Amino acid sequence: MCNVIDGLEGVSLKEDLYTSGEFNTGDFDEDWDEPAAEDSDSDYEDSADEVYGNLPPEPRFGNVEYKLQLVSLCEKRFQHLVTQLKWRLRSGGGRCVYVVGVRDCGAVVGLRARALRGSLRTLRRMARALAATLRVTTRRLAPDRAVAEVHILKLADPQQSMELRIAVMGANEAGKSTLIGVLTQGELDNGRGSARLNMFRHLHEVKSGRTSSLSHEILGFDAQGNVVNYGCSELMTAERIGERSTRLVSFIDLAGHSKYQRTTLHGLAGYSPHFVMLVISATAGITRITEEHIDLLLALDVPFFTVVTKCELAAAAVQDVAAKLAKLLQPYNKRPLLITDENSARNCVAPQKLILDTINDNASEDKCVMPEVAVFPVSCVRGAGLGPLHACLASLACLLATPSAAHYNTLPHDVRDTCEFQIDEIFHAGESSGPVVGGLLARGRIREGDDLLMGPLDDGRFVSVRVVGVHRNRAAVSAARAGHTCSLRLRAQQAPRPGMVLLRQPSDSSGLHCKSNNVGSSVEDAMTLARAQQTLSKPDADATKNTFEGATDDIQDDGTTNPRGCLYFQASIHLLRHSTAIYRGFQCTVHVGNVTQTAIIQGIMSGTGELRAGESASALFRFVRSPEYLVRGRRMLFTAGLGTRAIGRITQVFPHVP
Repeated sequence: MCNVIDGLEGVSLKEDLYTSGEFNTGDFDEDWDEPAAEDSDSDYEDSADEVYGNLPPEPRFGNVEYKLQLVSLCEKRFQHLVTQLKWRLRSGGGRCVYVVGVRDCGAVVGLRARALRGSLRTLRRMARALAATLRVTTRRLAPDRAVAEVHILKLADPQQSMELRIAVMGANEAGKSTLIGVLTQGELDNGRGSARLNMFRHLHEVKSGRTSSLSHEILGFDAQGNVVNYGCSELMTAERIGERSTRLVSFIDLAGHSKYQRTTLHGLAGYSPHFVMLVISATAGITRITEEHIDLLLALDVPFFTVVTKCELAAAAVQDVAAKLAKLLQPYNKRPLLITDENSARNCVAPQKLILDTINDNASEDKCVMPEVAVFPVSCVRGAGLGPLHACLASLACLLATPSAAHYNTLPHDVRDTCEFQIDEIFHAGESSGPVVGGLLARGRIREGDDLLMGPLDDGRFVSVRVVGVHRNRAAVSAARAGHTCSLRLRAQQAPRPGMVLLRQPSDSSGLHCKSNNVGSSVEDAMTLARAQQTLSKPDADATKNTFEGATDDIQDDGTTNPRGCLYFQASIHLLRHSTAIYRGFQCTVHVGNVTQTAIIQGIMSGTGELRAGESASALFRFVRSPEYLVRGRRMLFTAGLGTRAIGRITQVFPHVP
């Protein structure tokens, strides 16, 4: 944002003292000759008739405010000014500009040093009441008068709300976008898809009713567990939802049509959801696409629960869906559990077992209990079943714990310095500003002003960039931590692309491990979610023995102080489904985190040199287009056409040196 008073001459004042609030007359230059006596409120007041210039009149709307002076204020007037500042910040998306020493008509009259000092001190109190920061620029009008321009930034607390990522999967026309719209907008559907319109990003999606791109929406819960969404107020925004909520659920709407399966798999792999909400239409039942989704979630070990929609059209079909779901889950030693009330919904996430219930409890009996997959029948038209679903989402969000800043500071120095931001989307806010990248912070922490490495480029190199802004849920924040989805405004010489990463490598990163495949920054994340994952859909250990051997849950960073991309990498893979055999030269689409690129199998380390459905082996891959940044131990997924699925883990990467 350019300065409003750029045309005026600069004043040599110690501006950092304005933001700290510690002022004394000795801190001003000699040309601001003031008595050394202690100031009083009446001494601050200043008045002048001479006009040194004119600015455009103060805009009625927007984020620019003129103030002649802010001294000798009563408490009622101060609270009114705080409310006005809050409105200006909201108008500017968390940023606003106050020009002190200017009348509302735009006449620039300026203030003496003492009055300017008192006004800036008041403005700092106002900003502190809203947890905002100041940046002061002063300009001289005359030897004894100056005007100040104050840029105020409202920083949301990254610890204020914890974010639970839930990917929404299901067949086309199952009602995924409609369900998300009802949950987040707070309004029921009209039976013709009115609730889903806010989820669509393209005109062809509105016309066809089919989601073809990833979209995100949030649902909040306050400290008492009450729902906070756009329906709570006509003026509700994403920023206000974040302010009112202690827990946030971020929905990732995935495409259901097989035509867009690549986009769906990219969202599932790139955003590392904590849970998946599998949506099934009561009228269509469990289709072939639904069966593929269930097989994929169980193979990837992703916890999930199911929601049966359109129950107002086929209420009796819910039992049929549950029966067919039981057959699909039986090979994995799991069974569906129908949830129709809020107490059952909370109990399925975090079972409350009384001490008296343990009387004559036999440990062997617990081992015989089959893990359950929660099933929620709902109607987006009548609202039936939304209460239990809300209770489940609130309980899941309560299980998520994000490490505090104090905990972060206790981590080893090399772990604190590690950073990996996965770029998924590119935006351009304006011609003068740099690119804005959106994605997931997989590891570490990012602050505004950090210098990072961006890459890899076509030759495998990384280049330096600077972070000049951090936003979460459309609100500016001071920092983002591991597991946060956010957007960053960069100052970069090279244009970013989806699939790149931002890194800040530690000085000694050898042997760095992350004890969870889910994105996170501490072991506590996995521990707090473990109970819910086991209840909702975590596959039994015996059921996953046929996946692939030699896999490890450790993610090992090969990072050096000079990271490079790779064209060749090796992975241990398990072929889930394929009509024939795959062999050397087989072409597929590889999904690893935010990386989605075509690769060619250069070799299969098996006795026959080929791989069939149900078999496992180690394979060497080569990217076709450009190098990518991969990490050993990270889970991968590759597909080919509509009938091939395989999962695996990266075992070795080979840095690309042209």
